Amino acid sequence: MHDHAKAALAAAIAERLRKHGALRQSYSDAESRDLLRSAGRLAGRLLGVSVRTQDVGDQVHIYLTDPFRLPRPD
Repeated sequence: MHDHAKAALAAAIAERLRKHGALRQSYSDAESRDLLRSAGRLAGRLLGVSVRTQDVGDQVHIYLTDPFRLPRPD
C-alpha cells in the first residue's frame, strides 16, 4: 500500500510541478515528511527533470531546479 500511495502522491506532485514549478506541503510527522520528499523525487523522475526537496519548518518544499527543461505538452 505504501508504494501505491507514494506513486499516487508522486503523480499529483508532478502535475503541480508541471503547472507551477514548485509547491509547499505541511506534514505532521517524520513518516509523512519522508513520504513527501520521496514522492517529490519520484515526481521529478516522472517528468524527466531534476527536482529538489527541502524541509522548512513543518513543510516540505519541492521545486524544479530548472523549470525551462520541462517537456512541452503535445
